[in-house]
Amino acid sequence: MAISLINLASQDIWYDGYFIPKGAMLVPNVWAINRDPDTFGSDAHHFNPARHLDEVTGKAKPAPADTKEEGHVSYGFGRRICVGRHFANKMLLTNIALLTWAMNIDSEREPNGRPIGLENVDGCIDEGVIV
Repeated sequence: MAISLINLASQDIWYDGYFIPKGAMLVPNVWAINRDPDTFGSDAHHFNPARHLDEVTGKAKPAPADTKEEGHVSYGFGRRICVGRHFANKMLLTNIALLTWAMNIDSEREPNGRPIGLENVDGCIDEGVIV
């Protein structure tokens, strides 16, 4: 059985000037929620792991509210949060550790041997219903 983030409206509601009828399919935009500047700062769209560290102590800051101490909502939220999220995080750590042990990760190089930089950090495609 697959668990989905898709929900149905349980009653007619008005939200931000939009009418949502009872039974309408609701698909949360997790991509946008995880890049909310009010929660994650003005550079929320950039990869910046330091945003999760306390600037004074260097230790992890408390996670934003409603993220189940994950710091993001990639595994869902509320009653439908992924029950395997802790296992998934541990497997990600294991796989990243194995990759860094087994491979030489290096930037692409120009013909003269100089590294090519990553100037286009905003180069993602963010069109469509699901990103």
